[in-house]
Amino acid sequence: MRTLFAAAVPALLLMAAAVPGQAQTTATPAGKAEAVANGTMDTGARELTPSRDLIGKQVVHRHGGPVAGTIQDVTSGSDGRPVIALKVPNSDRPVMLHASDFERRGDSVVIMHDPAAVDQFARYGQPGVGSGSSTGTAPGTGQ
Repeated sequence: MRTLFAAAVPALLLMAAAVPGQAQTTATPAGKAEAVANGTMDTGARELTPSRDLIGKQVVHRHGGPVAGTIQDVTSGSDGRPVIALKVPNSDRPVMLHASDFERRGDSVVIMHDPAAVDQFARYGQPGVGSGSSTGTAPGTGQ
């Protein structure tokens, strides 16, 4: 009797764990639909492939808001990675950002920085691209 009971208890525990209707840890289809509707779940983002076809395309912020700017040029940076020149409104010079800072969502190009960060890039220059120095040295020399 004891051996029958010892064999039956683990089997009952396994069956109880597999009963539907228990708390689930994954999102239900209704939960996914709600997340898509709220904009909290990204459904079509993909990596941006830099090409000259992007020139003139408007760029939007990932969480909405005003247009971030217009792609002015696509070049290569000093490290060989593609760099996109973004013409930002109210700025006289373009902001140079790597292609990894952008995503493609459908026909839209989305920048992955918030509006305040893009404004700071335009105002104060960009770190790591040789646009100036706070110590008074010549731009881009690092000396």
